[in-house]
Amino acid sequence: MRTMLSELSARIASGLPSSIHDEATTVTALVYPFIKVLGYDPTNPSEFRPEYPCDFTRKGACADGAVICNGNPVFLIECKKCGIPLSEVHAGQLRSYFSVHPSAKLGILTNGVEYWFYTDTVKGSLPLAAPLRAPP
Repeated sequence: MRTMLSELSARIASGLPSSIHDEATTVTALVYPFIKVLGYDPTNPSEFRPEYPCDFTRKGACADGAVICNGNPVFLIECKKCGIPLSEVHAGQLRSYFSVHPSAKLGILTNGVEYWFYTDTVKGSLPLAAPLRAPP
């Protein structure tokens, strides 16, 4: 896993993000490889599903992806276009998805370069903890 993470970091450091101009490319070029680093196959629908439905308040709301275990989402991913700074507004979008899928215990907010990890802090109440960030 360490080797795969180093390779992904090298891709990012090589300037790849400068050639990414939309969210879909961010997901394909940077997020799917990260899903692989975590040990999941983003091309296997029994392990990962893109555009995972999270309808609650808005018709058609979807997380950008969900890692699946036993048919249920165990973590949800919300992606923004590479280069867009992540914010608490984006975290709120991810937070709303948790209320729809209580089986999801981890949330990842990313722009493909920066990853914020959130988790349930109290079972059943679904508040999210502060993001974990790697040191600069």
